[in-house]
Amino acid sequence: MNILRKLFGGGGAPGDGNGMYFYIRSRRSGEIIQLRLDLNQLSPEYENERVSSFYTRKTVVGQRSFERLEAEFSFDSNKRLVNKSVTGGEFVTRDDWVAQQQNGGEA
Repeated sequence: MNILRKLFGGGGAPGDGNGMYFYIRSRRSGEIIQLRLDLNQLSPEYENERVSSFYTRKTVVGQRSFERLEAEFSFDSNKRLVNKSVTGGEFVTRDDWVAQQQNGGEA
């Protein structure tokens, strides 16, 4: 499970079993934005009256640039991440985000 979190750039914070963190860099401003998904707030998708998967779409807004990015996430029936995409940016690692924070938020 930890390998998947590292692979997909997310993972719950210590003591946070219901959330995953993702880091998105805006293509235009270079700002890296931290996003937390609460796994209890995913929208279920049904097939034959059973939950077959989960989905969520988030509008992410930069704190410095106020730029709006659209991120979409798909999960299997056990709430394991299977796909993610973002319009206007790219997913990066937590280390990238930490480095930007230590540089005073500069891209």
